Amino acid sequence: MAIISCPECGRQVSDKALKWSQCNYPIANLEKQESVALQALQEKIQGVVTNGLTVKVSSVGKLLNIKLTRTPVTSVSYDQLWLKISQQLKTDDLKGFSQILISAYSERDIIKSEWESQNDINGAGVILPNKKDIIAISVFVAILIVGFSGCTYLFNLPHNVETISSPSSPILSTSSPEYLLAGIDNQSKDVSASELVPYIQVLDQLESKCQESRMALADMSAATKEILTKKGAKATNLELLNGVYQAVQSYENPQKCAAGFALFATYVDK
Repeated sequence: MAIISCPECGRQVSDKALKWSQCNYPIANLEKQESVALQALQEKIQGVVTNGLTVKVSSVGKLLNIKLTRTPVTSVSYDQLWLKISQQLKTDDLKGFSQILISAYSERDIIKSEWESQNDINGAGVILPNKKDIIAISVFVAILIVGFSGCTYLFNLPHNVETISSPSSPILSTSSPEYLLAGIDNQSKDVSASELVPYIQVLDQLESKCQESRMALADMSAATKEILTKKGAKATNLELLNGVYQAVQSYENPQKCAAGFALFATYVDK
């Protein structure tokens, strides 16, 4: 038995009831809505799975047979339903979380076009969309950059690189996304897409190592890539970046993952 909310009066009732006591709204109607919404969600997942992503065969069945807890579609957004599914995926189920995320937000491509047009009109001024749009757009841009530039560059670098000690930086909590973003946001040098590749690859690899705080880290990574792409960053020694990655690649809990991102930021901010 589960407690669900009425889309008409907002009151809660057991899912075993036939109608809501206050407004007589038939629960069967809500169940039909849920069924239709779940079918649409499964179709979207199927589209993601067959849209060029590298997914294990066993994962396809898992994605298509996920049993959602009883959550009326009238009380949660589509994005929340998607996040509910995303959180059930294991690290090794998908080649990259950012790939599946941008596929889920593919319908928002029009926002990206409108934003670019707005930037052209406003010239020097940059008008940012809301947080969800930033995540969708930035991950989309990041994947395009990585896709066209090649995803194997860092893996081909020497692995016996000495990690240089971190430069001095403001005393901020290393678990704070602001710590990461502040270091990169100060950069103003225009750079090419190829110069951004090592930054984005390091973020992707850190992201794949951090399992327990996957969603929060994806947001941090996406926001960081947005700044890197739109505002640019100083050219940084690739061997140094590789050293940073080697130093933090074993992190698998939220606190250490956040510290890894902060460490990455201190190197970018040199």
